[in-house]
Amino acid sequence: AYTGVKLTMAIHRVQNVLVVLHKEGLYPWVFVATLKNNFRKPNPDMWTVLADNQKGIRISESFYVGDAAGRPGDFENTDREFASKIGLRFYTPE
Repeated sequence: AYTGVKLTMAIHRVQNVLVVLHKEGLYPWVFVATLKNNFRKPNPDMWTVLADNQKGIRISESFYVGDAAGRPGDFENTDREFASKIGLRFYTPE
């Protein structure tokens, strides 16, 4: 779970990305699961929260990018599994 310094560092990384995206006219929503519960990947509950609150955003055109793809050397396959469970195209960062 993210707490303390680890959580603060993660928040700053996200904020830095958002600053760049906002300058490009992009305004993404950010959802973060900080506990090991049903909102963590590969469970689809976080996506359900987004879908229930989309307010006109075309989430059906979304895709998912992640490095936990189950390849040799990957630490997990949770990103690929999450994308599969919610029906999104999946890409690796490369």
